[in-house]
Amino acid sequence: MLTKSSAWSKEGLTIRSILGIIFAGLVFQPAAIFIYLYTGTVAGFAAQFATVFLFTELARLSGRPLSRREALTIYYGSLGAATEFTFVTLLERLWIRRCPTSQFFGLTQIIPDWWAPPPDAKAVLNRTLIDPIWILPISLLVITGLLMRLCGLSLGFLCDRLYVEEEKLPFPMAHVDYEFCNVLTVKERTPTSRQKTFLLCAIIGLIYSFFLYTIPLVTEQIRGVRTVIIPLPWICLLYTSDAADELDGVDLGGRRII
Repeated sequence: MLTKSSAWSKEGLTIRSILGIIFAGLVFQPAAIFIYLYTGTVAGFAAQFATVFLFTELARLSGRPLSRREALTIYYGSLGAATEFTFVTLLERLWIRRCPTSQFFGLTQIIPDWWAPPPDAKAVLNRTLIDPIWILPISLLVITGLLMRLCGLSLGFLCDRLYVEEEKLPFPMAHVDYEFCNVLTVKERTPTSRQKTFLLCAIIGLIYSFFLYTIPLVTEQIRGVRTVIIPLPWICLLYTSDAADELDGVDLGGRRII
């Protein structure tokens, strides 16, 4: 169990931690959405590490280092801010209503307008969300999202009361997050062995990701051909329908399963 100390006496939700969460939402969310639509994976952990690392170093340079609670608040808050893909659901629903599979089975006319606008709507043809036809789908999506967040908070408080305060159960994986924020918020000027290990792993991950993702994406945009130096360590069976029209498969939510 994590023990209380004077380092945890300060509140974690401060102006600096709120700014860190807003920064993650503004800077990393567009990139995370692009990666999600391009590869189907969620790059939330990268936003976590980068945001916490950046703000802890900026706070240290300003002479007011972040506390552990502030670092943990940014760590968990930046994940939610960078991976908030609620409005991507609108695009997925729109595609489901207008995809060839829905048209083949006659579902396009059955799906209600409050779930997704019809394919021949003016807003769809003009590719804009600024239209009265989107008011009902967006309103229902926002209300549903808020209710889900309230349910999550309620269950979180209930589980905290039952399993942390009453039963006092250990949570081994919580130590991983704690140690990461603890390493970044130590006040020693000389780098510790943990900081050196973290920096070494970050450099290795940066170099590996550069050759794995950056070079193929950049060369594909410049020359039209992907230059693959390190092959992807997995095989994805999900393809967007536009990229797999010539392949036999089934469309499910805008993705084709081969």
